[in-house]
Amino acid sequence: MNHTLIRWIAVLAVAVILVAGCSDKTSDAPEAGNDTTSVKTMDEYRAEAEEEIAEEDAEAQLDELEKEIDADQ
Repeated sequence: MNHTLIRWIAVLAVAVILVAGCSDKTSDAPEAGNDTTSVKTMDEYRAEAEEEIAEEDAEAQLDELEKEIDADQ
């Protein structure tokens, strides 16, 4: 009889742990359908660069980018 009681206590403990672990907590992970981030393609970056960088301005733009890269390191 003592073994039966211990088994029931163990089964109830596992059930309580499972129920507590499966509660309705909100998850920090985004849902698959709510992806609001967008990633630019290489063609989009090239088109943007062509609009922003003029031939006369290219050297100054390059210097600015090099300063940003050096500052990040």
